[in-house]
Amino acid sequence: MLLPQLFTMECPENLYFDDCKDLVCCTNLIVFSRAIITKNVDQVLQSLSLKGYKKTGVALHHVVRQIKILTNQCDIGKIQSLRPVLETILKWLDNECKELNYGIEEEMKSRLEPLQRSACLLINDALWSPSQVALNFEGNCLPYLVGVNQKDSYLSRFKVKLTVKEPIDEQEVSQYCSLLNALCDALKEEDFGDGLYPPLKDGEILVPDDRNYLHPVHLLCLNDDVEIERSKSMKFACKHISRAQANILGIKSKKRKKISEHYNEMPFGQTEDLTTRIHELLEGYPADEGIFKELLQNADDAGATEIHFVTDCNHYSSAKVFDGDFKDLQGPSLLVYNNSSFGDNDLKYIQLLGIGSKKMTQPQQGSTALVLMPYII
Repeated sequence: MLLPQLFTMECPENLYFDDCKDLVCCTNLIVFSRAIITKNVDQVLQSLSLKGYKKTGVALHHVVRQIKILTNQCDIGKIQSLRPVLETILKWLDNECKELNYGIEEEMKSRLEPLQRSACLLINDALWSPSQVALNFEGNCLPYLVGVNQKDSYLSRFKVKLTVKEPIDEQEVSQYCSLLNALCDALKEEDFGDGLYPPLKDGEILVPDDRNYLHPVHLLCLNDDVEIERSKSMKFACKHISRAQANILGIKSKKRKKISEHYNEMPFGQTEDLTTRIHELLEGYPADEGIFKELLQNADDAGATEIHFVTDCNHYSSAKVFDGDFKDLQGPSLLVYNNSSFGDNDLKYIQLLGIGSKKMTQPQQGSTALVLMPYII
């Protein structure tokens, strides 16, 4: 029989069952069971002393080495292919831990110690070491700390075997708040326009809550009003944060937080379509010699020394107009020219309907925006 390329012959006691491939394939040989054409193949292989029947009897140090080899050599473009392999490994570790007593569990933790400093946890599209992972952490401290949801089916097994970050302890909270206090003192004399230090606004600096978890400031509020019931979404800032510090850090009061929970942003104020506004302006122009006076005034204001009025009685083709409504504009028309130039300010003021440049410069009659409207239409 011809074996596939890269396959070899080996003593049974040096082989593992093929369902152990995710656990030890980088460190040990796996049997090619499909090459064995017989009934009860598992029983036959077990009688030949193959290792890892139903994933039992697998040495922990082989599994640890498997994780390190996979994560160290995996191409970044194929990193997601590691997920099912790591899930299998974590499930196996979970089952192993459930059967251990205290002494053996401590030994297992000791053997897993090399993984504490190894990027072996796949979160989103990147590998992280356990020391960089925090449970129930909603902040953004990349690339130093990544948060995970404890309910995640893939990540929920980490805590049993590997030490990921939990809420910081009381001493760390006290030290952390001392640093925030120093930051607040430094920010008292600063003016950031919207009143919030950019790293706080962007979630780069986090603040502990009353359970010692770290959060961006926009998720926190003060517990400063006993009459307002705590909602499910409320996260109170820790007791070490004073009201004055909360104001500097951008932490809302409980009342403001409650209002924001029931606030739905809705546009307010009058609105008017541009075409409606232009139509109303044109309706207001006099249908007599007044329009010529306006055009003369406009040319004079622009510094022109001459102006020409040209009547064009031609009818031009409408084959290439943008829309059928433009066909009427291809007929006879009045062309007005003056020898002044159209500057950047003119383009700016023409967008300010009803205001124009004269209201911004000197109190003369007429309005650039209004007078230029006939040229546009």
